Amino acid sequence: MNRNQYPKGSKGMIQCLVKEHKSLLDEKLGVNLSWISPIESTNFKEYQLNGSFISDTIGFPPNEFYNFWPSRQPQWDGLAMDNEHKTLYLIEAKSRLSEIEPGNYLTKDANESQKANFNLKKNAIMSLKNHYGSDSDDKLWLHTYYQISNRLAFLHKLKKFTAVAKYNDVKLIFLNFENDSSWKSQSKNESVPYGGWKKKYANILQKLGISKEQLQNEGVLIIDIDGSNF
Repeated sequence: MNRNQYPKGSKGMIQCLVKEHKSLLDEKLGVNLSWISPIESTNFKEYQLNGSFISDTIGFPPNEFYNFWPSRQPQWDGLAMDNEHKTLYLIEAKSRLSEIEPGNYLTKDANESQKANFNLKKNAIMSLKNHYGSDSDDKLWLHTYYQISNRLAFLHKLKKFTAVAKYNDVKLIFLNFENDSSWKSQSKNESVPYGGWKKKYANILQKLGISKEQLQNEGVLIIDIDGSNF
């Protein structure tokens, strides 16, 4: 199949990876992944972690999210299991630098429910910031790099339940595609060249006040895949 038969950007890249180039990621990890999502049989559906299907699949108690995060959770680009080692992989995919964008806004006219939801997320993310011993500006965690920090927060949450879940360990992959042809055009080329993601993440981690070694020790992997042959 051709790359153009998939959606534009990282959504299409990870679909193409799972369906046609699965071995690329398996070889980098040294495992044989069994994908939960996105897969063709479910029309490449993506999931939050608090739905009944995912709860049943990974054995995570969904009620444990009640005092941790609002019911509207991040939707994961990919979920997979290494069945041999009973390791769950949470996957966040990107294929252009601007996809790492600010989030988690609280407007001046926010109602009580919105304020409560914001405070839940704030508590989770600030706890994570303290865990890493970071002295960087809170706004970098809560807003500027919210897409990074909230994924890290969920990784830490799921690690607490290895004794009762169907996984013995959980890892988080920031999966970055280089040379995504769907971002190329005559007027502007937003595809990320070789080495572009390494510079981007080095800058992000420096600003957040955490090291790549800290992340690696907790099962966080930053993986770049060349999509020029997709």
